[in-house]
Amino acid sequence: MKIVTSVLRSLVIVTALFSLSLSAAFAQTAEEGEKLFNANCTSCHALNEKVVGPALKNVHTKRKEEWLVKWIRNSQALVKSGDADAVAVFKENNE
Repeated sequence: MKIVTSVLRSLVIVTALFSLSLSAAFAQTAEEGEKLFNANCTSCHALNEKVVGPALKNVHTKRKEEWLVKWIRNSQALVKSGDADAVAVFKENNE
């Protein structure tokens, strides 16, 4: 039960982060956010394992929300700005 709760909590957080990057008209509910995540993110990300990009479980504990929003909205701009965390994540995931 703890694992299910943890996975659901992580999914809600990831959904919320992705919803921030879109206008309110596109993501009004967690269900719509989940659909966006499934349509746009699951080809590169999973919750518990690295796929092409990093695993997203507990990502909110690894980085600050402000940084995550910047990364989600435009990761390349963050890398080009020289942000050390962004450069490290970029390199760790085969650029």
